[in-house]
Amino acid sequence: MEKRFTRSTSDRMIAGVCSGLGHYFGIDPTFVRLGFAGAMLLSLGSPGLLYLLLWAIVPREDALDIAPREVVEANVEEIKTKTREFVDSVKEKMSS
Repeated sequence: MEKRFTRSTSDRMIAGVCSGLGHYFGIDPTFVRLGFAGAMLLSLGSPGLLYLLLWAIVPREDALDIAPREVVEANVEEIKTKTREFVDSVKEKMSS
């Protein structure tokens, strides 16, 4: 079977990007997460843009049979939903 880079749906913290990278390269996803976190701190957030880009274009492991355009549309919708949920939770915490 062909090895493909996908976002994990079972071992994810935010979107499954780091877990997918870890599985693809055969390393523990925790090391990938730590690498992203360290890079974010050292470079003032530019790896965050890379993470968002990968989140938008890399298909989930359960969506490999979907056309690339539909994958991007679904992923962008997922980003919007997660962002709304985060903003709503911050607003709720700020008001209490």
